[in-house]
Amino acid sequence: MGRNNEVGFINVNVYGASGEAAARVLSKGWKVAVDGRLEWAEWETDGAKRHDYTVVGFVEFLAEPREKDEQSEEPPVEEPAAAPASRSRRQKAAAAA
Repeated sequence: MGRNNEVGFINVNVYGASGEAAARVLSKGWKVAVDGRLEWAEWETDGAKRHDYTVVGFVEFLAEPREKDEQSEEPPVEEPAAAPASRSRRQKAAAAA
């Protein structure tokens, strides 16, 4: 998993009120934080060895999916050039002397 640009997935099992909220609210695009224990399983199907990872724990919702308009990159905002510093009367008088 994750080697040579392979896509890897980790299943998440959440129980109780947190699991009910996740099932009701979450969909593709949500950013979440997952905290729990990592479980690893291995089995054989049709002679091929398989394995997967599962996190059993809690999910914290971080950010909703962005709308398509928000996903497009906005051009960088150019900052105005700094205005020349104004000199005080003392500085002007010292420069004149």
